[in-house]
Amino acid sequence: MSISNTPQNTYVYSRLPQRHIRLIRLQPSLDNDTPLRFSFWISSLNEARGEYDAVSYTWGSLDLTHEIFCAESLGEDEYAMAITENLFKVLKRFRHRLDERVLWADALCINQKDNEDKAQQIPMMDHIYRGARHVVAWLGDGGTDVEMVLRTLGRLTEVPKGRAEHEDITYIERALPLFLNLPWFRRMWIIQEAVLNMDMVLVCGSAELSMVKFVSGLDIVRSMEYWSSIGLVPGAIAVVNTIKIWKQYRSEADTTDLKIVNLVNQATWYECGDDRDRIYALYS
Repeated sequence: MSISNTPQNTYVYSRLPQRHIRLIRLQPSLDNDTPLRFSFWISSLNEARGEYDAVSYTWGSLDLTHEIFCAESLGEDEYAMAITENLFKVLKRFRHRLDERVLWADALCINQKDNEDKAQQIPMMDHIYRGARHVVAWLGDGGTDVEMVLRTLGRLTEVPKGRAEHEDITYIERALPLFLNLPWFRRMWIIQEAVLNMDMVLVCGSAELSMVKFVSGLDIVRSMEYWSSIGLVPGAIAVVNTIKIWKQYRSEADTTDLKIVNLVNQATWYECGDDRDRIYALYS
């Protein structure tokens, strides 16, 4: 069946078999103003492993202010779906110009209006993030200052210790507090999203940096005397806590601190829209 020119009625989610997930095949566009279009791909967790990128982002306002067009599968009738401002920006940013991109994004890949679907899908999110090729974390539109912080942290990892450019240090001292207070860093779910996949990429505006380099760059900044002036702001505490868990998960050291009771005690600095999700976000 060919795709119709005019989107039809509201899309109706189908029930998924056990241990299956929905992925979206985001269609490419050379023109960034072209409407977003995708088709669903339903796959078992095992078959999908390494075939998609999982998106990490803040939901922001829940108002459904933008439209995206979807099909049950490529070539079938098209339906209009309403999405939030933040998800719209995320998909615009991660859409390729020439090639289809396969993504997992919770707001689309889980039927948010169906408690049964959520009950089936949310407990699998640890497997979803582990099985992704990459986790792409959208920190927001950014702006000059916060984008430059990400780039500067990357540069700090490429020079010998103590040899950083004076301009980079000055820039970090001025703009890092703003950067660390971005809402993404205080999401409860980032503990799971950042820790469970070895290949996370942080994206802020047009700037990108791997999680590995971000941790290394921030470790350099934390060794500076300057850190004592910002190390106790809530955003900084949450970031340092996430890095601590990230390092523990990757080391062969004692992982006692990663037990659920200890993680809950460390979760004070994180935010979560639904308190029930706090346990899901930490349990894996």
